[in-house]
Amino acid sequence: MGYERKRGKLSDLNSLLLSGSTDRFSLVAGETTALRGVKFVITLDVDTQLPRDAARHLVEAWRTR
Repeated sequence: MGYERKRGKLSDLNSLLLSGSTDRFSLVAGETTALRGVKFVITLDVDTQLPRDAARHLVEAWRTR
């Protein structure tokens, strides 16, 4: 089916965060070294509603496992 637009871009973002690989982006502006400390990425569609404090609870649940 070819390269998936949304999942493919999320995979590219993960590669950037994990290894600094920018080869899948046509333009990367700004300093990206600050992104190396990122531990969690939450992606939402435009129609998704994230309840207040839900992201914090997700991270806490991950840390306590």
